[in-house]
Amino acid sequence: MAATIRKVIRDLDPAVPLQVSGPWTSQLEMSLIPSQMATVALGRMLILLAGGSVVGMLLGVATSQVLSAIVYQAATSSELPTGLVLLTSDAL
Repeated sequence: MAATIRKVIRDLDPAVPLQVSGPWTSQLEMSLIPSQMATVALGRMLILLAGGSVVGMLLGVATSQVLSAIVYQAATSSELPTGLVLLTSDAL
């Protein structure tokens, strides 16, 4: 069929350049590589995001337990809770 198409095109205009390429399956495989790379990158990003979220939640629970124990035992004139509050507010 390709030979027939080339013949028809040459009969119409012999000055039209024709390029013969390899099978379309090899060209299709080359075009799929970027999408496969994007899928791998997206998968890795989602794994890192999920892992970071879990670690962040666990650290938040642990920190809230520690801070509640410190603040519960603190007096109103204690410097430690006041310093921790100022340090935390400055960090945000």
